[in-house]
Amino acid sequence: MSCRYSLSNFFFTILVPILLMAGVLVWGIFDIYRNGSAPLNNLVLVAMPFMLFMSIVGINNPARVNVNEEGMTLSLGLIKHSYKWSHVKSVKVKDYAYIGKFYFSIDSSNHFFGGRYWISGSISDSQDLKTMLIGLADAERNQDVECGS
Repeated sequence: MSCRYSLSNFFFTILVPILLMAGVLVWGIFDIYRNGSAPLNNLVLVAMPFMLFMSIVGINNPARVNVNEEGMTLSLGLIKHSYKWSHVKSVKVKDYAYIGKFYFSIDSSNHFFGGRYWISGSISDSQDLKTMLIGLADAERNQDVECGS
């Protein structure tokens, strides 16, 4: 299964927020240079680089999701997070239907910055992906119950 955004959804869901964060960071730097230090500018200088870094490296909103029998790969541009099913410890899925997205987390020791992803309903095959991830989470829960008995 391969899920990806259309070009317009990719632009508005992923690219525009990153560009806005970069613009606010540039504004904060320019404003400090022009007017001196202010609490809001200091907050911008601390928060925006972190938010940009996590948005790009952490792939909060992947542009493409590829799932096969070996594992799952989530990518945004040149950055990819790959998970083999044998290394995945747990999967948690939360559906936020009122905003048209679902959130899932993968507990794996392979990624320090990855593991938490938002998938929009506008990505192709998002319902199939959500159903598959919920199935994994349910199977894991059932296995935990059997082991605990």
